[in-house]
Amino acid sequence: MQNQVVSDNFGMGTRVWAIAWHVDYWDYLGWPDPYAQAEHTDRQIAYAKANGHQNLFTPHMLVAGKTISGIAVGGAIQGALQQAATSSVTIWRDPIGVPGSEIHIGFSVRDAPMDSELHLVVVERGLVHEIGGGENHGKTLNHDAAARWWQKLAPAVSGTIQVVLPEAAVFDNCSMVAFVQDPSTMQLFGATGLDTLRAPR
Repeated sequence: MQNQVVSDNFGMGTRVWAIAWHVDYWDYLGWPDPYAQAEHTDRQIAYAKANGHQNLFTPHMLVAGKTISGIAVGGAIQGALQQAATSSVTIWRDPIGVPGSEIHIGFSVRDAPMDSELHLVVVERGLVHEIGGGENHGKTLNHDAAARWWQKLAPAVSGTIQVVLPEAAVFDNCSMVAFVQDPSTMQLFGATGLDTLRAPR
């Protein structure tokens, strides 16, 4: 559904930036997720608390910081996407560093609430993972927009940050998403992204 939402809205002139936060609490089943991180699980716990959920579950879809579920999923997604941004976020690739190694990202945030945080996330598409154990043993899973690098800055400010990708990440399959968020309520105030991490020529 994630890719469908992105595709459908792009066709209507609305850009949706997706992030798949792979969690690690299913690793005990016998197939550790190579893209999962404990920090991603902590993030879902924060979302559960903010949305009043007693338990964690997957898949867990959130749009603009709110859980999307139930029969009328499509309407709920579009309603959430229509929320007007109150903060302006801009990011760009600085033409310094070495492609695939050192990547410098510039960022600028305006009108961000005092206690908000700026999140910078590198996502990778085209990932393929063959499952060797657990309930999905023998299956091949394809992943898009998997979070591969994540940094949060508090308070949300402007500046430049160096990004170091995981060794296994494919540089040309990576994009960046940036968003401003309240760390308590998980409300989003603005977001943007870069389709490519390559420096402009």
